[in-house]
Amino acid sequence: GAGPSPRSEMLAAGASAPWLVREGEVWRLFSAVFLHFDVKHLVGNLSALFFLGPPLAAQLGQVRTLVLFAATGVAGNVVSQLLGSEAAVKAGASGGVCGLLGALAGVALASMAAAEDARQRRPAWQTLGALVALFGMIVGFEPGRDHYAHVGGLVAGVVLGRLLTPAPRSSIA
Repeated sequence: GAGPSPRSEMLAAGASAPWLVREGEVWRLFSAVFLHFDVKHLVGNLSALFFLGPPLAAQLGQVRTLVLFAATGVAGNVVSQLLGSEAAVKAGASGGVCGLLGALAGVALASMAAAEDARQRRPAWQTLGALVALFGMIVGFEPGRDHYAHVGGLVAGVVLGRLLTPAPRSSIA
């Protein structure tokens, strides 16, 4: 339905809950990435994916981008599992969305480091500052949001984006 889903329905569908993950249901760290509490939650995450996914896929490829999204979503859920509220039932793609945002910054940082021309470089703090501003606009800093999952996904995205960046192609004649 279009209305909010109760906790019990979300848990039955595969949402993450710290006590269930500790009891061995580790798969919930993955399944929760693909569940949303209501249509507004889903549309918000899909909108962010619509803007962040294509530019990253153009640089890394579609398969790498999909794997990166899932991996950073899980990474965000792991951070939330370790540091978040014990009573929370968690679901949503925003850890993965933040991961894609972080990966875009990681790719930018890697390409700046590889730039041979000093005019193509900009200080890393400019990229990281833009990242923080975009994070604030996309995710917000409101209470009731899973900031641990957001930041965990973001940091994982920066690291993985930097590591997955294709090496510059040399022009051998």
